[in-house]
Amino acid sequence: MDDIWHSDPWEIIGQALVKTSPGSIIIITTRLKDVAQSCCSSHSGRVYDMKPLDDDNSKRLFFKRIFDSEDKCPHELESASKDILKKCNGIPLAIISISSFLAAGVPQSPDHWNKVKESISSPLPGKNKPVETMKSVLSLSYFNLPHHLRTCLLYLSAFPEDCWIERDRLVCRWVAEGFVNPEQGESPYEAGLRYFNILINRSLIQPWSSYGVVQICRVHDVILNFLASKSLEENFLTLPDPSGLPLSSLHCKVRRLSLQNSNQENLWMKSIKPHVRSVACFVDCKELHPLTEFEVVRVLDLENCGSLTNIHLANIEMLLQLRYLSIRGTSVSELPTGIGQVQHLDTLDIRETKVGQLPSTIVLLEKLAHLFVGSGVMFPAEGISKMKGLEQLIRFSIRRQPLGFLKELGQLTNLRILQAL
Repeated sequence: MDDIWHSDPWEIIGQALVKTSPGSIIIITTRLKDVAQSCCSSHSGRVYDMKPLDDDNSKRLFFKRIFDSEDKCPHELESASKDILKKCNGIPLAIISISSFLAAGVPQSPDHWNKVKESISSPLPGKNKPVETMKSVLSLSYFNLPHHLRTCLLYLSAFPEDCWIERDRLVCRWVAEGFVNPEQGESPYEAGLRYFNILINRSLIQPWSSYGVVQICRVHDVILNFLASKSLEENFLTLPDPSGLPLSSLHCKVRRLSLQNSNQENLWMKSIKPHVRSVACFVDCKELHPLTEFEVVRVLDLENCGSLTNIHLANIEMLLQLRYLSIRGTSVSELPTGIGQVQHLDTLDIRETKVGQLPSTIVLLEKLAHLFVGSGVMFPAEGISKMKGLEQLIRFSIRRQPLGFLKELGQLTNLRILQAL
């Protein structure tokens, strides 16, 4: 049982486990000593106190990240390094976070490193040392990010704990939210990829490589808790608690909503729909329907929302601001013809649905940049050449397509990623 913060959940879980099974071992992880002792006392267990890294291993981890070597620290930085490591208390995540910050954005001079050292506050007596140290280190990394990167990082609080996040899903949502500012000659998506790589290099998100390319990432639960707290503090994102009620005050306008629990008593949702700009649904929430009540929404990420069917997409053209629509893994079998009138749509994801053919009006989406379809989807025979904004076309079957579609495909001069089967 990983990362228990209160003993009450364990008391419930423990009752379901067989206590007489010979040779069985139950392991609980927690950062709180009183929780560990409480859990152990109820099942005659013992507490194993994980030790922090010793000085030598702390230095190895620290210097390897900054200088790519364990023995290349300049002599003038040794004293500051020692003081910074002392404040990290041997906590690996704190050491990785602060060393990534020093490697990426701080000049290698004693004055600058000493300022960083002074910025890391020491835990107050009686407080949980590792937790307080991490809060201080993460605050330093967070507030020293440029504003646009800070916003993109904060947006990760929309994803549940331990969630594997597809890079394209994240970057396309950043673009749709308006968080990305491309440099000259750079597309918004390319700028988003650059942001993504910076956050990885800062060790603020954890990469997962496939064939040498980072396609998936996740957020460490300590960092996610920090981001969720900041989101609540700044009314950036609303996360309903397990009871189904929003954690932010209902007196504040809900700008972005992330649904992460299965409670269906979300009676407050109707009142907030007209103000919500972004909705991410990680559970099947029937209170989302009808979608047209989200009058100013830019992002609708309804992946794996099984109750979503064709009827719920009716009048989709009323969502004039919609830029990102994912109905991946839903029960939708047909896109409405009105989809062609959603003129600001930038990303459309219909993978793992029952959609077999795209409506002829799909070619009217001249600003659509990212289109993710299933291998069984057939395109219209004519008109694909009108979709001049298309940069990414993922996972379609060449064999199923009309000849006219394949001929016009070559006229999409902005297309840079084409994944065909």
